[in-house]
This record gives sequence, C-alpha cells and structure tokens, in this order.
Amino acid sequence: MRIVWAASAAAALALAPLAAFSAPAPVLVDASCFPNPFDSRRTNATVRWALAAPAPVEVSVHTVFGARVWRRSLPAGVVETAWDGTDSEGRKLGKGLYLLVLRSGGESRVVKVGVRR
Repeated sequence: MRIVWAASAAAALALAPLAAFSAPAPVLVDASCFPNPFDSRRTNATVRWALAAPAPVEVSVHTVFGARVWRRSLPAGVVETAWDGTDSEGRKLGKGLYLLVLRSGGESRVVKVGVRR
C-alpha cells in the first residue's frame, strides 16, 4: 500500500493508483424455457441453461406461492431437460404461471413459465 499526501482531494485522486477488483464469474450464465407459454396437452417445455463450466444442476418448478411441485437433479454436462407440465406425482398442473428455478454452484436463476392447459 502506498500513502500519498496531496494538497487537495483532486490531486490525491490523480495520484492514487486504481486497484482492479473483479467479481467472480457466474456459474449459471443463462437459462431459458420454450415454448413459453406452452400447452401441456400437446407439448413439453424445453428448459435450457448455459454454465461457465460443467456442474450438476437442480431444476425445480414452483407455484407463484413458492410451493415446489416438480424437481429434477441432473449431472454435470447436461444442459437441457423437458418438463411436461406435471407435478412430481405425474398429475397435470392447472393453467397459470409457474416459476422454474435452476440451481448450480450456489447460484440460482428463475424463469417464469406459463402453462396453457
């Protein structure tokens, strides 16, 4: 560390070296779901994500009130899965808005997903 005495604050700013700080690179770079909204009677929703490096991923679906209705854990290297609009018991969920949560490396991303019955 270097201490610099200057006659004014402006002079001190001009003389002080800038330290370079960088935030850690995100693990989960991107997440998406398509088609969105989707009709669960006709098609599945495709969930895709991008990671900075291969890592295990947990994908879960929640109601807007926070109740988890579906969950899948996937190994490193997998970057896509499908959700058919059902809960963990295989029952079709009602139409509405759901929150798709992806977790990996201590980070999470949330994607809103619309289900048209």
